[in-house]
Amino acid sequence: WFQGLRRKALEAFEHMGCSTLQHGDWKDTSLAPYLKIQWKDAASSYPLHLSREDVAAYHFDGLQPNILVFLDGMFSEEHSLRLEQDTSIVISSFSEALKSHPALVEAHFAKYASFENAGLTALNTAFAEHGVFLYVPKGKTLEHPLHILSIWGGGEQLFLQMRNLLIVEEAAQATVVESYHSRGDQIVWTNTVSEIAAAAGSRVDYYKIQDEGEHAVQTNLSQFSQLRGSLCN
Repeated sequence: WFQGLRRKALEAFEHMGCSTLQHGDWKDTSLAPYLKIQWKDAASSYPLHLSREDVAAYHFDGLQPNILVFLDGMFSEEHSLRLEQDTSIVISSFSEALKSHPALVEAHFAKYASFENAGLTALNTAFAEHGVFLYVPKGKTLEHPLHILSIWGGGEQLFLQMRNLLIVEEAAQATVVESYHSRGDQIVWTNTVSEIAAAAGSRVDYYKIQDEGEHAVQTNLSQFSQLRGSLCN
């Protein structure tokens, strides 16, 4: 099912192309200058190598979170940390979840962020592989916030596709922080799509922090699905 959906999204993108000024959501923003650049994906670039001390510089003082780290768009198990003790709560990379929890991913993936009329969402869906998967079961609380830490700086003209799927079941709670940081002033485009499913009576506190260079480009969609009595901040 997953490969079939990705092919469908790629076909939609090939039909639409990137969003332009003709699309209502982009009437005040032109992507034309960036569409002339010859972009590369992360897999074709030199990987970004950082020490634990380098990555620790981007941690938040006084916060003890679960941390999933991405270096130039690629998940780094070495630099990631899971503090949650409750094994029913799933914190993993998106690609790992496709193997370990395929039914959950299938039930929610691309159900909220529609790609049929959104070129960049279609492109992201077509190449969905790297990102975060979070599942908090009914009535559970994520005791430690989840920090999605993205650092880039190892390559020039990278086009990174990040896909996050966050599922918070009935009466469950989670706090999630996405942060983006650059270690240089290279031209990098990050196209992120996050789908957040908040079931009845759940609470999701969701934050984004951008700390990138002058030449960084970011297109970022956070699509929420809320059921009755849920609270998303």
